[in-house]
Amino acid sequence: MAIGCWLLLAPASPAFVYENPYEFSAEGDFNGDGLTDLVLVDKTTGAYRIGLQQAGGAYTWLSARSSGIDSVTGFTVGRLNSLLYESLAFASPDANRVNILDATNAAVAGLPTPVYIGSVGPNAVQAINILTGFPGYDDLFIGSAYNSAPNASHHTTLTNDGTTNRVILSDLGAVAPVGGANRIGLSPAPAHRMGFFHRGSTETFRVYDFTTSGSGAQTLSLGGFIPTNQWLHGKFSATNNLPQVLFYRPGQSFFSRYQVVEATPGNFTLPSGNQLNLGQPIYQIFSIPTATTNKLLVLFGNGETAKAYYFDGLSTLTVIQTFTADAGEHFTGAGVVGGNDFTLFSGSTNSGVSTKFKNWNWNGTGYTAGQSGDLPYVSQFSGRGNVLQFQREPFVTNAPVLLRLNNAGDWTGQPLIGGAPPALTVRSETFLSATQGLANPSTVSVGPIHPLAQFGLANQYSNAISLFSFQAPIGDKVSDVSISPTPGVYSAAITVKFTATDPSHLIYYRIGNAASWSQFTGQTIYVFSNTVVQYYGTPAAGNAKSAIKSAAYSFTSTTAAIDSDADGVPDYVESTYGLNPSGGRDSDGDGFSDFEELLHGTDAKSNASFPTTNSWPANKLHIDDQAVFDLSVRPQPWDGFSNRATLIATGATLYAWDLHGSLLGLAKTTNPPLPFARMTNIVVDPLKRLISLSTDLHYDILTTNADKTVGREMIGLVGVPALPALAVPYVFAGTNVGREATNWVLSASNAWTSLTRALLTNQITVNRSLESLLFEQAVAILLGSRSNSWWSNLTLFPFRVADVGRTNPPESALLSLETNLDLAHPGYQLKATFATISNLVENSTVAGITNLRRVAQDIYRINSLLNNTNPGSFISPIDALRTFLWNGTLDSNYLHWATTSNAFASASSGVTTILASLQPRSTTNLALVVRSDSFGSACRILDVPGTNAPYTLLNSSALPFSFPDNFQLPTGSLIYVYGYTDVTNTACTNRAIEVISIALAAVPIATDQDSDASLLIDSWERKFFGDLGQNAFVDSDGDGYRNLQEMWEGSDPRDVLGIPSVPAASLSRPVLEIVPDGALIRLRFNWPSAYLSKIQFRVRSSSTVNAAYTDLGTATPAVIGTDRWEITVATPLDPQQFYLIHLLLAPL
Repeated sequence: MAIGCWLLLAPASPAFVYENPYEFSAEGDFNGDGLTDLVLVDKTTGAYRIGLQQAGGAYTWLSARSSGIDSVTGFTVGRLNSLLYESLAFASPDANRVNILDATNAAVAGLPTPVYIGSVGPNAVQAINILTGFPGYDDLFIGSAYNSAPNASHHTTLTNDGTTNRVILSDLGAVAPVGGANRIGLSPAPAHRMGFFHRGSTETFRVYDFTTSGSGAQTLSLGGFIPTNQWLHGKFSATNNLPQVLFYRPGQSFFSRYQVVEATPGNFTLPSGNQLNLGQPIYQIFSIPTATTNKLLVLFGNGETAKAYYFDGLSTLTVIQTFTADAGEHFTGAGVVGGNDFTLFSGSTNSGVSTKFKNWNWNGTGYTAGQSGDLPYVSQFSGRGNVLQFQREPFVTNAPVLLRLNNAGDWTGQPLIGGAPPALTVRSETFLSATQGLANPSTVSVGPIHPLAQFGLANQYSNAISLFSFQAPIGDKVSDVSISPTPGVYSAAITVKFTATDPSHLIYYRIGNAASWSQFTGQTIYVFSNTVVQYYGTPAAGNAKSAIKSAAYSFTSTTAAIDSDADGVPDYVESTYGLNPSGGRDSDGDGFSDFEELLHGTDAKSNASFPTTNSWPANKLHIDDQAVFDLSVRPQPWDGFSNRATLIATGATLYAWDLHGSLLGLAKTTNPPLPFARMTNIVVDPLKRLISLSTDLHYDILTTNADKTVGREMIGLVGVPALPALAVPYVFAGTNVGREATNWVLSASNAWTSLTRALLTNQITVNRSLESLLFEQAVAILLGSRSNSWWSNLTLFPFRVADVGRTNPPESALLSLETNLDLAHPGYQLKATFATISNLVENSTVAGITNLRRVAQDIYRINSLLNNTNPGSFISPIDALRTFLWNGTLDSNYLHWATTSNAFASASSGVTTILASLQPRSTTNLALVVRSDSFGSACRILDVPGTNAPYTLLNSSALPFSFPDNFQLPTGSLIYVYGYTDVTNTACTNRAIEVISIALAAVPIATDQDSDASLLIDSWERKFFGDLGQNAFVDSDGDGYRNLQEMWEGSDPRDVLGIPSVPAASLSRPVLEIVPDGALIRLRFNWPSAYLSKIQFRVRSSSTVNAAYTDLGTATPAVIGTDRWEITVATPLDPQQFYLIHLLLAPL
């Protein structure tokens, strides 16, 4: 996307502030001596350097001083505190105030006077003379950019009453943030007008007139500009008294010239202008005031060269002189003070910070080099706070409470509070040399003390200890707020809380930098997606506010995937509906899961609101109610007359039971000539591993015998199928979380109502009856080995009248068999145990098992053949078969008719063979490593160390395993897992382990985090700078290497001589080039290839520039050129889309 600047040229007017990405520069009389001085402001640190003009035109540069505000975005000069000199005003939205300072004392830095407004986040400030204000004094215009909807931007004006009191005159919403504010004189009248840009996706230049309106009346407007523009004005034409306005975009080779036209008295316009091409990319343009018409000074490229021009204000440019930066340097800006002269600033080509100056003096035909030299050093520590006022004694009390932070120069000590009214003084000294030490002591007044101050500290705490704060000397600490948990990377949703140092203060916060502010009153705040939380404090009365702090939180999974409590409902859905994302499956404890209540539209936060049969069918109340299956059973009874299996007659009844005797279903046999019974809507209960089937004691069969009712009781077992997974087929689009949550619930509801039940087919035969009784015997033996005294008289078929006297084990006892008791009592999976028995009975050719099948058939033959003619003589074949399995012989009535008695011993050995073949559950011992995404989703995934072999940990209910006390281990933790491997994992694609026991083996050596998302790890920031919030892309020590590269290469960012052994890399915030390409959007940017692997690139998008940006996930850039990269995303449905690339440090 193209980027541009505008340039307005007008007659001599009050100080014009020039701006580039690194510095502000301006002129003014700061010490009241009648000479025009220069000021340079470093945007990153807020440090300002003043050059006091001396008689003859030379400058004395004062050491860097702090404005008390970091990351300065707005700066102005004006007669704000006195008619005798000009003051400086600084703004930054994060500072949440405007600081005004005087620079009248060459030895001691002025103290900041804060200006607070009702709006939030002042980003622009301009000294302007509002006609209704006090004569001669400048008033203030402040633009703010952090306000709540519908107008994130505001315009605020304040009048000056001549005593430095400033009263808010108006505070109105604006269409966009203000940038590039400066005074402009459209006519010879006093400068009551201000020009500025409304910044946004497009930019509009506006001029406001303050002669008749305290809020400003728009005089001129010119729109349609592509960001980001600069402007300046001047009187270049010798024939037109009205100014010319110039606009340009750094990097382009032309500027646009517009002539101010006064159509009627007091009514001004900017008719169509013309472009002037300078033939090479423009870096910055300055207007050089003269006694008649202004000249132009243009810096080109990256400041490698500069040229001075005559300009006629129309279309003719004539080069006066060309200037070339010294080797290894570039021009970083200029200072213009009138009289045809100017100063060029320069610095290292790898930094935008000015380190040198050279004056150029007009000789009538060209420029002659004048005074030159080094500028005062500026670094991250320049002018930091070194005079501190506390409520309670520091180093003695745990909470001394810092009230005010100022700077009184280096080598200050002996703070004293005294006088009436009380004031703070310090002793200032001068360092002469290592031999001579400190000398020339003098007393310096820091000013009135804070009303609550009782103690003070200064730079020289003792002869051996010097101290200063890493914070800028912002002045009064009106409020302070802390946040928990610590900003950083998390795997599951977190609950954010705030605490004010003063409990009476109010706390305001917002989630994301475009949301509206909310007051924190102790409510629960959930964060579950990558975001920045902003917050500040304020006393209960007045406009004073603390600085705005930011806490960056990121998550190891995407917004769509995070499900902290693994209840099937994503965190973004639960949060939207007011539910705790980590609150479990049933937030209100009414027996209905949150998932179910969302589907039904009831309130999952109230146990008085739940689905009822008044609105829903009984089989639709629970999701599990939809977890049903149908069972088709074809009985194959034994025909004793033909001595073979046959088919059941139609009209016979079949039953399905659970293992505790509850009837689950019944059906008649139908569909001749191959009759079967179909039982429907049998509920899937995952705790019930098997269900049993049965016939009546007697029933009709297909036989040639005249008596058809010769079918005899059979039983069987069927494995309960797994719960059907309710997969919600919704794709998270990420444009609006509230709308996404609503759409997810709708999609889940549709998926739920569309669930189809499974159909299982089975047979019930003599062999199945044998298998079922063998399984019962195996269970009894296992329970007996675990000291259950009733094991030998057990039944798994308590629905049988004949089993009334037997013990039916409870469900808990059956399930306990699946878990190992100790090494001597391993676990046996019930379904697998029955499957082993069934397979051997059906398919084994071992003689004993073959004979066991013959004995079972013989039992059924005898009963079918003889029972009807000998009523009461024969027990059920089930009881006869159970007797044989346990005792190796038959009931006496059966024994008399048996034809297989010679095979009893062999058949009994077959029983022993089958029971001995049963294998315990397979187990494993594994060492696994916790991954960054091990928590916060439906899968607990860990890796085998050194591999990409993932395992999912489950509990005995096949749900995600929960670590003790819900403790989330850090990434890289090593754990030992002992568990079963015979489980299936339907929710995840990798192998599963059902955990038996788990132990923590080791945690990783603590690696640092970047909690403030500055790209500098916290311990490194604290080690070298003392605090967080440093700028990774600045060169703090001026050695040509950005802080980020110095961190990666291990060099000292404060030592100009301590440089890395590799060349300086071009590290800066990537500027996106957006290239539409059909179904794709190509996002292109520059980044040094040597450091690509050290950064994670996360793409974020929004359909409007001021709305919340949606995280589209981490992307791997593709190379398209030298240090040139590309990320592709799908073309959105909304034709208007804005993109950001969020840089994060890659995991170590």
